[in-house]
Amino acid sequence: MPSCTNSPILQQISDKRNHACNCDVVRISESPQNSGYATPPDPIAFVPYCGFYTSKIFVQPRYKSQTRSVSIKLLYSHNHHHAFTVKYSVTKNIRLFEGSVGGGGSILSPFFPVQYPRDLAMEYIIRCVGLHAASNCKIRLVFSDFNLATSSMIEMLDQHKLLLDSSTGAMFRPNILLTRGPLLIVRFMANGGTGIGFKADYTFLPGNYDEKQLNPYTDCGGLVENTGGAITMMNMPEQYYDCVWIVQPLHKMYYLKTHLYVRIASARGLGNNSELQIHQGITSDRPLVESLVFPAAETYRPRREHIVPLPRGFYISLRGFFTPLSALEIAYTTFSYLDEYHVSFPTQTRDCYTSNDFLCSNQRCIPGHVHCDGFDHCGDNSDESSNCHPDLESSFYEKPWYSHKPNYYFPKLSSYPDFTSATLMFFLASVGLMIVIFTLIGILYKMGSRARQQRELHDRLHSISQFLESVTRPNTPPGAADEPPVYEAPPDYAEALKSEATVALGPTVVNIPPSAGSYRKAKKKRARGSMRSRSSPGNFL
Repeated sequence: MPSCTNSPILQQISDKRNHACNCDVVRISESPQNSGYATPPDPIAFVPYCGFYTSKIFVQPRYKSQTRSVSIKLLYSHNHHHAFTVKYSVTKNIRLFEGSVGGGGSILSPFFPVQYPRDLAMEYIIRCVGLHAASNCKIRLVFSDFNLATSSMIEMLDQHKLLLDSSTGAMFRPNILLTRGPLLIVRFMANGGTGIGFKADYTFLPGNYDEKQLNPYTDCGGLVENTGGAITMMNMPEQYYDCVWIVQPLHKMYYLKTHLYVRIASARGLGNNSELQIHQGITSDRPLVESLVFPAAETYRPRREHIVPLPRGFYISLRGFFTPLSALEIAYTTFSYLDEYHVSFPTQTRDCYTSNDFLCSNQRCIPGHVHCDGFDHCGDNSDESSNCHPDLESSFYEKPWYSHKPNYYFPKLSSYPDFTSATLMFFLASVGLMIVIFTLIGILYKMGSRARQQRELHDRLHSISQFLESVTRPNTPPGAADEPPVYEAPPDYAEALKSEATVALGPTVVNIPPSAGSYRKAKKKRARGSMRSRSSPGNFL
């Protein structure tokens, strides 16, 4: 659901003039305070009024905010008992855009290109009106700028509230949308995120149109964040293209380089009415620094280079028709100048700040990887000397299209240049996956073998302990070791007196009663003696 907006109406303003300041001022303003923007821009609306007015003698000033908050300030030079009266109303944040066949316009996020508020939710309704509009009018929507937070979302719905397409900030740019009816609803939800916002151009088309021309290929372009290279398009399929590149290196490069350089090195063979534009900034509303319209641009064109401070960046757009003979190349790089020390003392040897950089003849330090890559990144072509490619000196080769060129940014989502590379990558990935699987199987097998060996060793130790226990006590029945020992009964009173009398009357006599073991030995000895006496031959004499 869209969020609300405020519509204040000034009904009365006091008429106490000050001769020094002429009059007091009531200011109605709106700024993206909730967007987290470091330095909010000037107020979007600045409506000053002075004098005494009533609703009977003047048209009441009205203002409708773009977001849910609005600021009303009174700038006065003396006190007022009743300065002004304001009446306001709160409505849903819905914008209506109407037009007829052949017309069009633009829809923008609030405060574009300033960051939108985090709590924003609004709805745009684009409707075609006129005779037979329901059956003979379609809507075409093209996003020229799309810089949203990852959590923010845009939804496009038709006249039946059916979802046609949706995009989040994770995408670089949505596809071109062609409706089948005269109504289009665009819903924008910030979802707690903030960004520069979006800008989209809509056009009301008749029922019959050339779909190839109005629905070009948009899967090209992208965000160019590295320190140097080239944007190239060649050997393209024969069709219409709508591409956008934003050249802005990463923030971590800002301390190494100070400037950004862009130059159209070559553009030829494009179809009629094809247009190539370069803006000084990262949005399409920034100042236009170069524009080429074909085929007029294929005539003599002065050599131009564009240099801006590194954080500013460039916005490059291409809308045109390509054939297999068409070619486009745009060189870009980051660089920095040598300091004033080199200018004051030219005899001293000075190098670039980074050892990997290349020092141009015009005292620019460019990244080393763009040296001898077939493109002029210095501005004076000093990085493309005759020693770069000695094997390509013949006129048979065209040096700008030499295969050594890095950083092709077309098409945007193509990860592999041809089928052979894709097959090779798939094969390598499959081999790597098989190696990982076999490694895991080997590890699991070793772990199982080690656990089995430990179990077998434990079983062997347990069997040996049981065997030793059975050998040391072979005739002991189970549980016998736990029985208490048997002790002889103590002597009675008469025996104790008798033993005392014996000790007192004579020499020491110790009566040791025979033990059970000695008794058995004596019995066995008597038995053996009796057997010998029976078997003696003298008994038969």
